[in-house]
Amino acid sequence: MLNLLKYEMKKSKVPMMLVLAVTLILEVLFLIGLLVTDKQQLTGYAIVMLTLFAPFSILVSSLFCVFTLNQELTSTTGYMLFMTPNSSKKILGAKVLHSIIIVLCGVIFFSIVATIDLGILSAKYPELKEALNRFPLIQIHYDEIANSLFNTGISWLSILSYAFLSVVLQASVLRGKKGSLILSIIIFIGLNILFGIISSYIPWPSAVLAKSIAQAVWNIVIIVGFYFLSSWLMENKLNM
Repeated sequence: MLNLLKYEMKKSKVPMMLVLAVTLILEVLFLIGLLVTDKQQLTGYAIVMLTLFAPFSILVSSLFCVFTLNQELTSTTGYMLFMTPNSSKKILGAKVLHSIIIVLCGVIFFSIVATIDLGILSAKYPELKEALNRFPLIQIHYDEIANSLFNTGISWLSILSYAFLSVVLQASVLRGKKGSLILSIIIFIGLNILFGIISSYIPWPSAVLAKSIAQAVWNIVIIVGFYFLSSWLMENKLNM
C-alpha cells in the first residue's frame, strides 16, 4: 500500500507544483499591493483570487486520482498496474487515501496562508483588527471554521467515492457498450441526487455538534461502502 501511495503522489507532483506556483504568484501580488502605495488594488484582487483558487485547486487536485484511475482502467497500458502483486483493494485504497491526503493538506495549507495574510492585513491596517473585535458577528471562530471545513471535506470525499464507482462501472460492467461514458456520468449524477435525497430525510440531531458528528459518520459509511463495492467490481468484473 505504501509503495502504491508513493506512486500516486509521484503522479500528482506536477498538479501540486502548479498549485504552489499559482499560490506564490497571488501572494506576491498581495504583498505588492500592501507595500506599493499606488498598487493597493492588487491586494483586493489577490484576496479574491486566492479565495476562489483555494477550494477550486483542492477539488480539482483530489479529482486527479479519479482521472488517473479512469486512464489506468481504459488505456492499453493500464494493465501494467494490475500485473503487480497488489489487490484491487490496495490499488483503489491508495487512490482513496491519496485523495484524503490531498484534501487534508490543501485545507491545512490554505488555512495557514489565510491566517498569515489576515495577520499581515491586521498589522498593516489596525482598524481591521479593531473592527473584528468590536463586532462579534464578524469575529473569527476557528472552532466553527474547523468544523465546517471538516464536514465539507468529508462530504467531498463521499462525492469522490461516487466518481470512483462510476469510473469502475464504465470500465467493467459497461465496458464495450455504446454510450458507456455518458451512462457513467448519469450514474454519478444519479448517485449524488439519490443520496442527497436520502440525507434530507434522515432525522439529524438538532444540536450542532451532534449533527456534525452524525453527518460525518453517514459520509464515512458511504465512503467505505462504495470503496468495497468498487474494489469488488475491479476484482471480479474487470477484464484487463
